[in-house]
Amino acid sequence: MKKVAPFLLFYSFLFSSEIFSPPKPFKVWGDKSLQNLLDLELKGEKTAELEYNIAQAYIREKNYSGAKEYFRKALELEPDNSFLFGEYGKLYLLVGDRDSAKMMFEKSLELNYENMPIWEELVKLDPNYYFNLGMLYGEKAKLHSSSQLARQSVEYLKMYEEKVKDGPFVSLSRTTRTELELFVKDLEARERKIQYEEQQKAIAREKAETIKSAQTTFRKGAPYYAGVGFRSFQPFHIFTFYAKNPLSVVDDSVSIKQPISELSIFFGRFEGPFFLRGFLSYGSSTTDKSFLQSYNQNLTRPRPIYGNLREINSLRVGAEVLYNPFFRPPVLILAGPCADFARFTPVDRDNTFKSISGYEIGWSAYAMFYSRNFTFDIGYCVGIVGSRSGGNLIMGIGYKF
Repeated sequence: MKKVAPFLLFYSFLFSSEIFSPPKPFKVWGDKSLQNLLDLELKGEKTAELEYNIAQAYIREKNYSGAKEYFRKALELEPDNSFLFGEYGKLYLLVGDRDSAKMMFEKSLELNYENMPIWEELVKLDPNYYFNLGMLYGEKAKLHSSSQLARQSVEYLKMYEEKVKDGPFVSLSRTTRTELELFVKDLEARERKIQYEEQQKAIAREKAETIKSAQTTFRKGAPYYAGVGFRSFQPFHIFTFYAKNPLSVVDDSVSIKQPISELSIFFGRFEGPFFLRGFLSYGSSTTDKSFLQSYNQNLTRPRPIYGNLREINSLRVGAEVLYNPFFRPPVLILAGPCADFARFTPVDRDNTFKSISGYEIGWSAYAMFYSRNFTFDIGYCVGIVGSRSGGNLIMGIGYKF
């Protein structure tokens, strides 16, 4: 048999494209006796698989010469069968003929250099082949970016260097092993990076699922809302109040631009990503605005008499349609249009001036914080159009039910 030189094996596996592709083994007909198999041959059935099974039957009966004969017959039918040469080599190994076994194994690997069980047998007979086996694993490791294959390659190359200290490929083995060790470190670093990225993706997915679940629970569980709050209204324009009886006062109108603090009652409903909320507010703001009421005519020189506005009261009713674009427990961001109608009443000792009414339509935005069914929100509503528009700083606490 032709000997397979190590360097020939080295060059042959460089062109492999899959991890390992050992030859397909023959089926063992264990349910048939030797005589049954010989009868099949006599009837004219002549296949390599039948001859192989007859050889195996002879081995079971420890008739090794008969087994060799039928291995030869099988190889005459399929002379390029790597599996048959490998099994033939195992028979020689069984009878103690190591040289013949080695030749059969080498021939098997000439036909299929990825017959891994035969590689394992061959290195036991000749440690020089640890180099070939290590190089084969190394090439596959690089081809498939496998740290596991690379580590196996390093182990085989170490065994070659230890067992064949003066071998022809010791220098190349050491160089290759060093490269593979660096390759393993690089792969492990990349694997750790990939693992970290996958962990972060998993954490992000879990977080997103948690947020989605919390969002669904918040929106669909206990959709109704009631609460109280505080509103600070800052008018954009001067309010002018007119006297109920212009003839009863010297100044028949008074103009003032006064911020008003209001207490609000809220009521609403969460509907999917929308929050519909209405409110009723009442407020009051003290003022020291004076106006010329009349003149004291009983004096030699007429003396002016002034009246004072003590406060301005407000009554407001309105609604908001808010959309929730951002939800991260325990915070929601809400934004949408707002509108209200308000009535402002000036108060002095004699109730001299009329109330005025007005509306505003604008835009509001809130940050809402929640814990279970309790909420706290703070936001701002700006009146864009309207006869009594202004800026509204709003804070409220509420309960969902």
